[in-house]
Amino acid sequence: MSTTSRVPATQPAFLPPGSPPADQWNPLADEQLLDGSPNNLTTPDAEIEEANGESMPSTAELTVMADRIKKMTWHQFGAIRDEAIARGLPARVATNLAWLAADPTKVLTALKAPDSEILGKVLCETISVATMTAAVFRAPENVRMEQERYDSDFALSRYVSSDDNSSLVFSHTGPNDTEATADFYAQMAKIDRHVESVNSYRADIVTNGIRVGGTLFPLLVKVPGVATFGAFETADCYGRVLFAQQGAAEAVGRAPEGTLQDTISVLTNTPTTGVEFGGHPMKKARDRILAVAGKVREGKDITRDEARVLTTAVMPSTRIVLSVRGDVPLDEVRRRFVAQQHMEPPTPFTVSTERQARGVAVLTVLESKQRLPRVPGIPQSVISEILNNPKAAIAAGIAHPDDVGVLAAAALLPTQNTVNWRLTREALETRGVITKNNTRSLVAAEVATRAVASTDRKQGRQSSLERSLRLAGLRGVCPRSIGGGAAELQHLLDEALGEFELADEARARGERTSMGAAMKELAVRAAYWATCAPNRPIIFDRTAVGSRGEGAQAGDMLEPNQVLERLLRSTWGIHQLTQIIADGRSGIEVREVPQHGLSSVGIESAVAAGREVDPEDQLSEVLTPQAIRRRAGQPSSPRDLSASARMAALSERLHTLVQQVATTVSDMAKIADKGAEPYVNLNGWPDRLDTLEVLGEPYDDLIYWKKFADRRAKANAALAEGNVGGAAE
Repeated sequence: MSTTSRVPATQPAFLPPGSPPADQWNPLADEQLLDGSPNNLTTPDAEIEEANGESMPSTAELTVMADRIKKMTWHQFGAIRDEAIARGLPARVATNLAWLAADPTKVLTALKAPDSEILGKVLCETISVATMTAAVFRAPENVRMEQERYDSDFALSRYVSSDDNSSLVFSHTGPNDTEATADFYAQMAKIDRHVESVNSYRADIVTNGIRVGGTLFPLLVKVPGVATFGAFETADCYGRVLFAQQGAAEAVGRAPEGTLQDTISVLTNTPTTGVEFGGHPMKKARDRILAVAGKVREGKDITRDEARVLTTAVMPSTRIVLSVRGDVPLDEVRRRFVAQQHMEPPTPFTVSTERQARGVAVLTVLESKQRLPRVPGIPQSVISEILNNPKAAIAAGIAHPDDVGVLAAAALLPTQNTVNWRLTREALETRGVITKNNTRSLVAAEVATRAVASTDRKQGRQSSLERSLRLAGLRGVCPRSIGGGAAELQHLLDEALGEFELADEARARGERTSMGAAMKELAVRAAYWATCAPNRPIIFDRTAVGSRGEGAQAGDMLEPNQVLERLLRSTWGIHQLTQIIADGRSGIEVREVPQHGLSSVGIESAVAAGREVDPEDQLSEVLTPQAIRRRAGQPSSPRDLSASARMAALSERLHTLVQQVATTVSDMAKIADKGAEPYVNLNGWPDRLDTLEVLGEPYDDLIYWKKFADRRAKANAALAEGNVGGAAE
C-alpha cells in the first residue's frame, strides 16, 4: 500500500484516499476489491487499529492544519514574552508562552485584548489560540490519580498557588537530587499508564491530531536535579497532549516514552540571543513542521510520518489562563474548573443512540451511492425502507425479522478492502472516533435489532448477535431473497449443503477454503433467530466473564461465534441452523436436530422425493444453549475421501434424483382434461427437449457399470469358495 496520500480536488470529500472516482464505480459489483489483503477484522482491537492506523486526514484537513502554524522570529518571541509579563505572568512562565504560539501574530493580538471568563465561579483573563503541543507540560496533578494516592504508591504533591497568585506551583522532593528526579519521572509514568488504560482515543489522535482544544493553566515546576522552569499545564487535556506528543515522537523515530524529558528539555532551555533562538530545539521542530506544511499547501504528496508530524503539532482553540481576579487561590480555581469539566460532564448519549447514529451515517452514504445490499428484484428504495423502518416492513409482510438481520450485516460488514468497506469506514469516522464501543459488528447488531422490543432482553440479545457477527467468514454476506417462504429456505439449505460438500473435500485435501454465499446467509439468518427470537431463550448466549456457563463441560464452545463456526463444519450443523430459522419464523421453540437426522425442511424434501426417514431421526427435543454448546464442541469425524466412499455418496444422491424422475413421470401419466383420458394415452409424449437422448448415455453407462460390478462380484464369490474348499481339504 502506498505511503503517500493526496486526494484530487475532484474527489468527493467523504471518499478515502485511493478510492476510484465516483463516476468509475460499478454499483453492481459486490466485490470490487481495492487490494488483496485478507479479511481479518474480527476483533475490536483489529478494527480500531485498521481504522486509525492506516488512514490519513483528507487534503482539506491537512490544509487547515498547515495554515495553523506560522514562522516565528526572535523579535516576536521577545514581544510575546514581554506582553505576557505585562499581563502579570511570572517571567519563567511568560518565556515559555512564546514557545506555545503556533501563530505568533495571533497570540500577540490576543494578549493585547484578552477575554474575561468565569472559571470555577471566578473571573479570569484568558486567550484562545492554537498552541504547539511539544511545549505543553503534562500536569503532575491529575484528578484521575486521587484514588491512586491511597490504593497504590502514587506520591506526587498537589499544586499550591504562588504568593502573588500569578501561577500554580508544583514541588517534588527526595533524599537527594538524583533520586528525586528519578522518582518524579517514575510517578509521571504512572499517570501516563493510567491515562492510556482509560482513554481510547490514542490511535485517532496520533493519526488525525487533536480535534478539540483544552485549557492550560500557568505553572512553576520545582524538581531537585532539574532547573526551576515555567510552563502551561494540561488542566483538562492530559490524554490529548500525551497522545499527540507520543505520535510526534514516533513520526521522527524517537521513543514515545521520552516525551516528558523532551518537553522539560525545551522548557528549561531559555534563549537569550537570536543565535540561541535559531538553534533552539523548538525552533528546529517548528521549521520541520513548516516544511511539511509547505508541501501540503503546494499540493505535493507527503508520507504518513510527515502527515503525523503535522497533525500532532498543534492543539487548536486552546484556552490559556493568564490570571485570576479576586482572592480565590489559583489552585482552587483550577480544581473547580477540572471538576466541572470531568465530574459534571454534559449529559452523554446512550451507547445505543451513538451506535444508531453511526448506522444511519453508513446507510445514508450507501444509499446515496446506490450501494445498499443488492437483492434480485428488490429496488434499493425497498431495501432502505426495510432497514430504516423494520417494524413496519415486518408487519406488512414485506420482510422477515431475519431479513433485517442479514441486510444489516450485508450493509455494515462488507468484505474487507472493497469499495463498500472503505465507504463504511469513512462514514463511521464522520460520527466520531472508532472505539471498542462502536465497532462495525456492534453497529451492525444495533441496526439488525431495530425491530427487537426494548423490554425483551434487547441488550443481551444484541451482545450475543454481535459476538456471532464477529465470525470473519461472514464478511460480504448478501441475501438472495427477501420475504421468502419454505421453498426459498429449502433452496438455501440445498445450496449450503452443496457448498459444504465442496469445502469439506477441499479441507480434507489440505486446501484453504472460504465460506460460500449460501452458508454465509444461512449462518447470519440463524444467528439472528438464535439470539433475537421474541420472548424465547437466547440459544447462542454468551457466558459471563470467567465462567463456563451453567452445566458447561470441558470442550464446550463458549462464545456464539465459536458455536456458529463449528456448526458450519458438519451437515448436522447446517441442518440445525436451518431448523433455527424455520422454528424462529414459526414462532415456536427451536427443536434439536438428531446427530444423523435432518431439519424439518430436509425431512419435507426427503418425503417429497419418496425417501423414508428413520423415526429416530425425527425432531423431538427442544434445543437449549447448553446442548448447542456441548454438541458444537464435539470433534467432527474425519471425512472419508476414498473412491468407494465418494461413489457411495454419489450413488445415494443419484437414487434420490431418479426417485424424483420417477415421481415426475408418474405425475405426467395422470395429467388429463376433465372427463378425458390421460393426455399421454391420447397424444403420447413428443420429447421436444430430447430428454431421452440426454438420459440415454448416462443410462448406458450405468447398465455397463452394473454388469461389470455383477461379474466382479461373481468372480470374487467363486474365488472365495475355492479358498474355502482348499482349506477344508
